[in-house]
Amino acid sequence: MLEPKLLMPVLALTTSVCGVFMLLNWLIHRTLAGTKQWMLFVTLVAVACVLISQPQLSDFWRIFVANHLILAGLIFLAQGTEQFFQIKSKYWPWVVLSTVHILGFVWFTFFEPHFIVRVVLNYTIWALSLGLCIRALFQSKVSELTEATIARWSFLLACVGMLSIFTLRLFMLGAYKASDSLLTNNMSNQIFTIAVIAIPLLLCFSLSLLCSGRRAEQVEQTKQAAEQASLLKGRYLTLLSHELRTPLNAIVGHAEMLKSIPREPKKHAELCDIIAGAAMSLSDLANQVLLQAKGETKPQELTAVNIANVCQEIVDLLSPLAEQKKLDVTLDTTSLMAQDCLVDKEALTLILKNLLSNAIKYTLDGSVVVTIKSESVGSHYHSVQFYVSDTGVGLNDADLVTIFEPFVTVASEQSVAQGAGLGLSLCKQLLENMKGELRVRSEIGRGTEFFFELLLREGEAQTSKVNAPTARYTHHQQGGLACSILVVEDNALNREVLQHYLEELGTTFEFAHDLAQATSKVTKRAFDIILLDMHLPDGHGLSWFVDELSTMTLPSSPTVIALTGDADETAQQTYLRHGITYCISKPVSPKTLVAVLEQVCAAQSTQILDEHLVNEEVLRQLSSSLDGKFLTTKLMYLSDTFDYEFAQLQGLADIKATDILYEKLLQLAQESHLLGMAALSDELRLASEQLQQGQTIHWQALHSFAKESVTALQTIHSKVVA
Repeated sequence: MLEPKLLMPVLALTTSVCGVFMLLNWLIHRTLAGTKQWMLFVTLVAVACVLISQPQLSDFWRIFVANHLILAGLIFLAQGTEQFFQIKSKYWPWVVLSTVHILGFVWFTFFEPHFIVRVVLNYTIWALSLGLCIRALFQSKVSELTEATIARWSFLLACVGMLSIFTLRLFMLGAYKASDSLLTNNMSNQIFTIAVIAIPLLLCFSLSLLCSGRRAEQVEQTKQAAEQASLLKGRYLTLLSHELRTPLNAIVGHAEMLKSIPREPKKHAELCDIIAGAAMSLSDLANQVLLQAKGETKPQELTAVNIANVCQEIVDLLSPLAEQKKLDVTLDTTSLMAQDCLVDKEALTLILKNLLSNAIKYTLDGSVVVTIKSESVGSHYHSVQFYVSDTGVGLNDADLVTIFEPFVTVASEQSVAQGAGLGLSLCKQLLENMKGELRVRSEIGRGTEFFFELLLREGEAQTSKVNAPTARYTHHQQGGLACSILVVEDNALNREVLQHYLEELGTTFEFAHDLAQATSKVTKRAFDIILLDMHLPDGHGLSWFVDELSTMTLPSSPTVIALTGDADETAQQTYLRHGITYCISKPVSPKTLVAVLEQVCAAQSTQILDEHLVNEEVLRQLSSSLDGKFLTTKLMYLSDTFDYEFAQLQGLADIKATDILYEKLLQLAQESHLLGMAALSDELRLASEQLQQGQTIHWQALHSFAKESVTALQTIHSKVVA
């Protein structure tokens, strides 16, 4: 058998080859946790073997440094394995053993050289490292993939094999003397060296297999995720179809009723109102689905409403669906307070529509009951409980656990959970945003009851707080709006609807079917307003506005209002940031359209508007008391300052920071008053009062009014200093 002096260089060469192999493995699998530590382990052990194989080196390099390189390498091996298998590392055993190892090697190498003691110290760190590796292997999740299973078994074999060799060597210490070393020519050293030469190859091979197995697991997980996403997409479309069919059924049903009943104007008007409400609910649903897909919730818009009236409207809307199945739908509001309450009407309506439509759809016979109760809680607050119960098939315990999860369905064909995965998830999300919780109780064969509770504050219904500018800065001339409008819209049905609205307003208007026609018309005639659809056959409305309209020489400077189906608030903010004055979402509400057009026409309808907006006497006093350059500079940047302030106001409104928003409005009102913008100051104070009353503030209109006031202030200032 070869002498250890000849075998050690072979071991050094083998470990060096393993080091290069593990370096390549790390470069290939560097994104996997632990591979870097494994590469460092093999590299440090290879350097240590090279030092040990050089008999001409001093004990410091050949014994002390080499063994501490092995110590560092073994720490890397254990930590890399724990990271790879995602097992929490244990550091205290290494602190204890490293301290003992360092002190022991210092003493038994330089002061009292003793080979056997050094072997025992070396064995403890090998045993700890390999033991932690085996522990991590068994505590990790077992993969079902064949590649991963083979890799785990090979790694376990390498760890157990190496630990067995070092343990066997421990039992062979009787053949050594205290003055021996690894290079001493005896049978024990020869057997140990030959065995150790083969083990690093097996260990490196198993580590490489682990990396390949992990890659195979990742590929399989990606494949499963793609399959799950495809499955969820199919479920999503199915569930979305369910949610869309509820308002569509109301539209079709009431349209059929409209055709069949005698010509009664009052009844026809009621049916048309229901059809319009159902159509708007489709828009609400689209907005909510978009928000849920983005993981967001729409900020609450509190308005004072009569809860009983809202519930009655929903029951009327869904009554055709119940009549088709010969179900009795009952609304019980006998225990409900009479006062109006502040609530997000859009969200509450969508919740009740979903719950009631599901109850009707999954009840074969019997009845559906909607019960609303309330209790007074302190001054001006009420606890309102909503119950929607049916005599349907009911839900089992398994369904009750998963029914509110998005896109989750169950196997039962008659279960409400099968078709309500989207609706109930939306309801749960909306109620959480309203500080409520959707609950359910059910019994198989007897029915299901969904219920929730909201704490609502009393509030007075205001006719002026629809999404419209405040009354002080709106204007509607008798006999129609005195402005000309260009409508850029490619859809014939949308043009027909807009034509009807504009004819009722008595304004003059023209249509352009695409951007090319719009370009031709605006260069030939002066328009006060352009109603611009954003998605047109020959381009995007925003691109046309930025790249073409702003560079044209026009007879007048029209105000551009975007007509957009983009429910994404980010897109609408982009339009406003590029200079579009307003955004009106489709489907277009006539109230919103009228309010916006009134605001724009009011701003364009008078030539003496500046005198109404600014107190010239206050401005003269400021000019005489302040440095002229300072005041001129302040007014020059005042428009940008107001843009920033109103962006802050909108942000505070979105996050419902009411107290800070209230103080900010009063602060801006005071600053406006000091600058002589009395009308703006009054509007800002009015907005603060509306905020306290829970009314909706039309921020775009208020911002536009502020910019007009600043422009008037700058104009009058230029006259004062002239």
